[in-house]
Amino acid sequence: MKKAKSLLCILMVLVMAFTLFACNKDNSSSNSGGSGDSSPAGGGSSPAGGGGGNSPAGGGNEGTSGGGGAQPGDDNWVSITVGTDDYLGRFLAGLNPAESWMGCDAIYDTIFRTDPKTKQVFSHVLKDWYWQDDTTLIMEMRDDVYFSNGDNATAEDIIYSYYSHIVRGSNYLNDFGMIWDETKVLDTYTAQFKVEKPFPIFVNSSIYLIDASWSESVGYDSMEWYTPVCSGPYYVHEWVDDSHMVLRSRGDDYWNKDVGPIYVDEWIVRYYPDSSTMYMALEIGDVAMCAVQDTDYSRFIRSGGDGFDVELVQTGTVLYMCFSFNEGDTDIWYDKRLREAIAVGADWDQIGQAAQGDYYIPARSIASSLSPDYIETGKYEYNPERAKELLAECGYGPGNPLKIFTVTMDSPMLRNGFESFQYFMEQIGVEATFEFADVSTALSYWLVPGDTEYGFWWSVGANPTFAVRNAINEAWDPGGVSYDYVPFPEFLEHFEILLRSTDDAAKSAAGKWIQQYMYDEIIYIPVTEFAFSVGWREDVFTKQQVLDFQLSRGNYQLSRLGLASAWK
Repeated sequence: MKKAKSLLCILMVLVMAFTLFACNKDNSSSNSGGSGDSSPAGGGSSPAGGGGGNSPAGGGNEGTSGGGGAQPGDDNWVSITVGTDDYLGRFLAGLNPAESWMGCDAIYDTIFRTDPKTKQVFSHVLKDWYWQDDTTLIMEMRDDVYFSNGDNATAEDIIYSYYSHIVRGSNYLNDFGMIWDETKVLDTYTAQFKVEKPFPIFVNSSIYLIDASWSESVGYDSMEWYTPVCSGPYYVHEWVDDSHMVLRSRGDDYWNKDVGPIYVDEWIVRYYPDSSTMYMALEIGDVAMCAVQDTDYSRFIRSGGDGFDVELVQTGTVLYMCFSFNEGDTDIWYDKRLREAIAVGADWDQIGQAAQGDYYIPARSIASSLSPDYIETGKYEYNPERAKELLAECGYGPGNPLKIFTVTMDSPMLRNGFESFQYFMEQIGVEATFEFADVSTALSYWLVPGDTEYGFWWSVGANPTFAVRNAINEAWDPGGVSYDYVPFPEFLEHFEILLRSTDDAAKSAAGKWIQQYMYDEIIYIPVTEFAFSVGWREDVFTKQQVLDFQLSRGNYQLSRLGLASAWK
C-alpha cells in the first residue's frame, strides 16, 4: 500500500505526460515573469454555455468573484482561449484525477518559485526564509496574504500545504525526509520545517498555497475541488468535464498588489481529445495558444502558418531505456554483458527518430545538453554481430532466446519507439515483448518488482532548471517505478550529493560522474532529448511571451502571463 500511494501522483501526472508527446510534477518546476513587446487583440473564443459534459460544482465557487474593473461584454474585457489535449483535471495536486498544471498555476500562489533564466528562487508569499541550521528551515510569511474566501493565510496554512501531500498519499515530498513532529507553527506568520538530513533543494519544490480550514471542511473527495478557494490571481468561474474551464481574474480582491494589475481578465482552457483538431482550432483562430503534436509540427514545417507561428522547445529531459534492477526483478541485468548486448544490438538513433519524428534530438547523455553540468558521455555504436556474441557468452541463442517483457502506456511516441526497439531485438535473437495499457493496468505492473524487466522512462513534467538530478529524478527511489530504480551503492552515494550538498562544485562534479557512470556501466541508454512544440496566434501573443511563460507541453504559467507586466 505504501508503494501504491507513493506512485499515485507520478501516474496521474503521466496521464498528462504521455499525452504530452501524444504520445512531465517536477520538484524544480519554475515559475517566472517575463515580457513581450506588444498588446493582444483581446481575442479568443468563449465556451459554449452549459454545453456538454458535467459541471460538478454548478457555475463556479460562489465564494469568489472578480474584484471590479472590466466585466464580460465590456470593450476592454480581455478573454484569451488556450487549448489543451490533456485531461482538464481538478485543482488538487497529486491525486486522481490528475491536477490541471496551468489551472493550478493560475488559481494558486506557489510558495517558492524559481526563475528559469537566473535559476534564483523567490517567493511572493514569504517575506523571508532561511536555514536556521542544516536541517531546520524557517519561513516568515507576509501578513497580507488572503484567500479568495477572505481567510487570512497564516503559518498553519503554509505547513498544511506541505503536510496535505502526506495525508493524501501524494509522492511530492518523497525525497524531503520530513520530520513532522518538529515541523510546527512558531507564531502566526512563522513556520518551522524540519528534515532528517540537509536538503537545500527544499526551496526548489513547487507547492501550492491552499486554505487549511477550507480543505479540512470539504475533505479531499469533495467535488468542490473543481472550483476551490484560491490564493492566486484567478478563480474558477466554470468547470465543465471534457469541455472547458473558465478562470477569471480576482481583480482588486487579489491580495498581491506588488505584482501589478492583472491584464488578462479571463482565461478559457478548452479541451480537445484530438490533437489535430486542436491544431485546426489554432489555424482558424479558435484558440490563441496550444501544444502542437509532432505530426502537425511536421505539417507546419512544410507549409508554415497563416497568422500563427509554432516553435520547438526542449524540455531539459531525456528519454532513456532502463534495465530492471529493483529487488524482486529479474537478476539477468546484473551481467553487464547482457546490458552491452542490448546497447550495441539496437540503432538508438533509428529508435529515437521512429519515436519522435521531426522532434528528434540525439541524446548523448542521460542529462540534457541544456544542463550546465552536461558532458557528452558517448554513443553505443550499432554492432549486431557483437551483440550476438555477447548473448552467446551468456548462454542465449537459437533455441534459447533471451526473453524480456514490459508494460507501458499507449501513445504514438511510445508505440513507435517500442516497435522499433522490438525490430532490432529480433535481429539479434532477443524476444522483447510489451503490452500497452491504461494507467490502472500499468500501475498494477509497475508496483510489483519482477512484473516488468525493462522500460522507457523520462523525468515527467520537464526539467526547467536543467539539473542532472531532475533528469533522473526517480532513479534513487526504490518505492518508485520498479524498472527505473538504480540500487548500486556508488551511484546512490553520488546521487545523495545532488540531494543534500550545498557545495555547488561538489554537486557539479557528482552530476558529471553520474552521467559518465550511467554510460560506462550501461545503466540507462539515452535515446532522445525531449522537445515539444507550442503554437500561438500572432495577433494575440508575441513569441517572447510564449517562450517566457511555458514550462513544458501544455503547462503554461497563466498566473504570470496574465499580469500587465507581461504585456509591456
